[in-house]
Amino acid sequence: MSGGADRMVADDGRRDEAGPFDGDDPPSAAHVALKQALRRLDAALDAESAFLRQGLAGNFDEITRQKGQCLLDLARLARVVDVQALATGEEGDALRRNVRHIRARLADSEATLARYLDAAREVGAIVSEGMRLAESDGTYAEAGPFGRYGR
Repeated sequence: MSGGADRMVADDGRRDEAGPFDGDDPPSAAHVALKQALRRLDAALDAESAFLRQGLAGNFDEITRQKGQCLLDLARLARVVDVQALATGEEGDALRRNVRHIRARLADSEATLARYLDAAREVGAIVSEGMRLAESDGTYAEAGPFGRYGR
């Protein structure tokens, strides 16, 4: 298949013209449905990446809804499509490339979101500790500047 090379993402988020979901062979209806669902998931991951690059400016709930809908579509397709039958020949090669591409994108997305969550937890702990210290009058502090219970 000549047009099945993985897309590359430039630093500015733009993609090369050739994508993992492009191909010259006429695919089966099941393969078309899977390809469309994977394309929608790829687009949702693009939106998520752009959202995170912009510093969390925008509607993340919509992106989350889109990703959830894509995963629901893929789950429904998995119940009705014979994946083993699709996994042969050039269609199967293209499908495997598409799935590898999405799997890599999801892993990248997971790592990015994990970093954001870790940062949020760390900031939350700092704020919580600051509030605890601000509310305390020092009565039960283990050691103050003037001894164990002194102020």
